Amino acid sequence: MPVLLSCALALWLFVAIAGEFRDDVLSSSAPSCNFLTRSLSLLCYIAVAFILNHLHLFERRVGWLMSLFIWLIALSMHVSYDFHVAFSAMALAASVAMLFSCQVTAEHERVLFAVFALIGSVSLLTPVFLLILPVLVSFTFISNTITVKRGFAMLLGLLTPFWLIFGASYVYEPARMLFSGMQGFFTGGMFMVAMPPFHILLSVVAELLVLVPASVLFFTSSSPGKPVLRKRLSLVLLLNSYLMLLSFLLPLHSELLYACRIPGTAVLMSYLFIQKITKLSNIYFIFVNLFWVSFASYSLWMGLF
Repeated sequence: MPVLLSCALALWLFVAIAGEFRDDVLSSSAPSCNFLTRSLSLLCYIAVAFILNHLHLFERRVGWLMSLFIWLIALSMHVSYDFHVAFSAMALAASVAMLFSCQVTAEHERVLFAVFALIGSVSLLTPVFLLILPVLVSFTFISNTITVKRGFAMLLGLLTPFWLIFGASYVYEPARMLFSGMQGFFTGGMFMVAMPPFHILLSVVAELLVLVPASVLFFTSSSPGKPVLRKRLSLVLLLNSYLMLLSFLLPLHSELLYACRIPGTAVLMSYLFIQKITKLSNIYFIFVNLFWVSFASYSLWMGLF
């Protein structure tokens, strides 16, 4: 864990300092603004790391899950310095963590209301979050926590932010600007099947090197054995697969969707490599990490940060 975390922070700091000298990235009129934005992005990802560290996903604790996530984010230079993307990833991680808590709490309605109120609030700034709702709703069926009352709690939570903004815009007309992003998202051609940029395709390949074997292992083994943990991992698999598909349907949002998948990729990588250690798993571990480092080197060479 210390090695991963040290390497990740060193890489982040190196790229952040290097980015300060790029004319196309940083405006000379605001020399501290860019570095501040990068620092806020890092804080968002650190918050995601702490959320992952406190999730109960495996039968035994994985102490290096937090540092692994920070390492993967540091290697993903094309998204690691965008505050909007980082904030969206943090909001999704918080929503999933709260959704998991429904399995162990008696106050299902309050938690579900809070989860969907958070999603509704974030969707005002990031409308693509509305497309993630079907996966989150499906978990209530997977975990057998859905009832009519809880369904209304989810609906009320989702609509509350919009109701508040509508009321604010009625009193204060400039508040309607908060709906501009959502109007542009739905009226400007929401879906457009196209190939994402080349670096996004490379990132998808890097993710598939983890997603495919982790899926095979999950469906062909009894690990984890606890039903609660299997339901949680099934949501991680479903969410990452769904967001990957959306990347091809929404190429303009492919980087944001990629950042939202990184927490799940870290979880699946941990799940894959905490199983029985063999010579083959060691070789594959080295291969996967070399591919991710090569992907980061390409990003650094192309100046995608």
